[in-house]
Amino acid sequence: MKYQTRVVEVEAAQYFPGEEIDLPVKLIKYEGVGGYAGRLSYLKNPKGDLMTVRPSDWIVLSEGLPPKILTDDEFHTTYELTKQARRAKKSSTEPDNTHLRVPGTS
Repeated sequence: MKYQTRVVEVEAAQYFPGEEIDLPVKLIKYEGVGGYAGRLSYLKNPKGDLMTVRPSDWIVLSEGLPPKILTDDEFHTTYELTKQARRAKKSSTEPDNTHLRVPGTS
């Protein structure tokens, strides 16, 4: 049998060290030593497990599901802007990281 992805809008933001993320999540900064200090962050999932967030990773939130951390390639393979967000982007300076949907849907 073949399956297709359900139509689901999600909120998402791309992580870059030192920049604010416009999502209702709290990031825990990595304070260790070495080359990763100040670059990595962690996100605590609902079970209390820590998920590593690296520079340029996307944090994806979907209602009723735990947050996902995706690489830039994984994110752009799975999601694209909704029509509403594309129209808003053309008429303003809204960033690419809001109102995303699974490709192949309206």
